[in-house]
Amino acid sequence: MSDDEDAPSRSVEDRLRELAARMPWTNPSAPSLYIGGGWIDIVARCHADLTTIDPDHTVTQVKQKFAELRYYATPSANLAPRALHGFGSRIRLAEIEASLACERCGRRGRLRNLEWLGVWCDEHVPHPDGS
Repeated sequence: MSDDEDAPSRSVEDRLRELAARMPWTNPSAPSLYIGGGWIDIVARCHADLTTIDPDHTVTQVKQKFAELRYYATPSANLAPRALHGFGSRIRLAEIEASLACERCGRRGRLRNLEWLGVWCDEHVPHPDGS
């Protein structure tokens, strides 16, 4: 669930906009953050940890693709090899966390193959009629 106590009072769009504003984008004029509300906290924690590992890294894109979190980031050129390993491992951990979390609410979810792939809890499985 949410690490952010004010999350229920703010829209998913507002929370995504706030998270995007904190991230060091490769192209700051066009941040590329395309995830459901259930993954916001996972990405926020990953961002905080990556910033600790490498304050000078940049992020190219964060999105959902084929039911998986894709977090594309570039470490700074002078990052030590051990830190570089930690950088990649932290991204992989976020990808694993997202594979177990509902894209809409963040509760425990599972991979489902409908007309498209997604990770949803029982409550948020999309219905064939689009609801």
